[in-house]
Formats: sequence, structure tokens, C-alpha cells
Amino acid sequence: MIVAFLGCSSDSSDNSNSCTPIPCYNGGTSNADCGCDCPYGYEGINCSIQKVPTSILITKIRVLQFPNKTLSNSSWDLAGNAPDITIKLQKGIKPFELLYESPSFFPDAVSNSATAYNFIPSIPIDITDINSPYIISILDYDQSDAIVSEDDYMGGIIFDIYKQGNNFPATITVKNTDSQLEFELSLSYLY
Repeated sequence: MIVAFLGCSSDSSDNSNSCTPIPCYNGGTSNADCGCDCPYGYEGINCSIQKVPTSILITKIRVLQFPNKTLSNSSWDLAGNAPDITIKLQKGIKPFELLYESPSFFPDAVSNSATAYNFIPSIPIDITDINSPYIISILDYDQSDAIVSEDDYMGGIIFDIYKQGNNFPATITVKNTDSQLEFELSLSYLY
């Protein structure tokens, strides 16, 4: 009769239940399996891969700067007052697709470093083509019950809403100092 005893000694250096934790990136946290639990928007063994969103929602547009006068130094408004500002957002590929036009305006708006004008869509603006360029424009609203005329185009900026590796900012700034325009867009992401 042959008797065999198999087992592990307590002083064995081979411990198959242990593992070496890996570093987790982009706010990922180590888990019990020595892997990473990734935050929303990231994937991969160490959370180093930024997912590509299927949609980006614009929840607010802040107008931070605009030209107070025309290039010829005259008033934008027909009555000679400060402009009554409104905004619109278009897809920047012809034919231009209007995505948002504010139903309201700010009367007699003045651009200065202390004042911002908030446009909050009743339904977030859903950007599904995240790799397309977009155009944001500001206009002097010139329509009233007494006078109907075309709104004055005060300026616009072409911009990209998404950049791979930008870590999903909650806000982006769209700015052109030459045309004295600056906007801040509040964003959320869907995957």
C-alpha cells in the first residue's frame, strides 16, 4: 500500500491568491481582483481608455464677451441703444443645420468683465455628430411689435465640441479675441 500526502506548507512562498495591484487612471479605483473599477466614460484594464460619447448635451450657453459696437463704431440697435442679444447654434457643414435659436433675448446688453448672459435651452441641445464642426453666433435682436427688421449678425465662432483625451470637461470655452467673442458651454455626455 502506497500512501501519499499532498499539501502546502504554511511557510511556502507560493501564494496563488495574491496579485499585484495595477495603477488605475482617470479616477479609477483598485478592486479586490487587483484590477480597476472605471468611472463613467472610461474603460480598459487600468481605465486609461476614454470612451467616445454617442451624444453630447449642451445644457447652458453663457455669453461672456461680445462687441458692444459695430466695426464702424456705431450702435447695433436700431434705436441707438445697446444691443438686444440673442444666440443661435448651427452645425458647421453645408447645408448649415440650425440646432438651437434662443426664443428670448437680453435687452440693452453690455459686454464687460463683470456680466455674463445665460441662455438655458428648455430641452438640452443634443449633439449626436460629435466630430462635426459647429458655429455659435450672437445677434442683435431687432424685431418688435412696432419695427420688424432682420437681426444684426454680431459675430460667430466655428468650434469643435469634442476632443479625444480631453477628460470630458463639464464646460468648454469657445473664444475668438480678434472678434471680441467668448462663450462658455455647459456639457454632459452620453455613451
